[in-house]
Amino acid sequence: MVSSGRSLSAPAPRAGQAADGQVQKHSGQDVAGIELAEEIEAAYEAIKTTDVLDVSPEGTQVWSQAEAAYNERVARVENSLIARLRDLLGQAKSAREMLRVLSQFNSLFVRPK
Repeated sequence: MVSSGRSLSAPAPRAGQAADGQVQKHSGQDVAGIELAEEIEAAYEAIKTTDVLDVSPEGTQVWSQAEAAYNERVARVENSLIARLRDLLGQAKSAREMLRVLSQFNSLFVRPK
């Protein structure tokens, strides 16, 4: 079976976007957030062209390489987000400011069911 790459449900909003597709602005972080979203998209583009049904030794090797490249790119994005969150929380001077910072990253803490 060949997939068209389209899902039956509505696409999830990209990082930095609201559910209606509008870019959310968080105190100058939207540009970096868009770059991170583009990095995730590029990682996915590289893996989605891999034939997951090819179970030959060559196909398994291609899949393993694509998966490793995807995981590496996603790990870089995650580390970047962790560093940014750590820096912003470190700069916060009160619990209220910490909660404000955490609210900006709230969508990363909650997964849709």
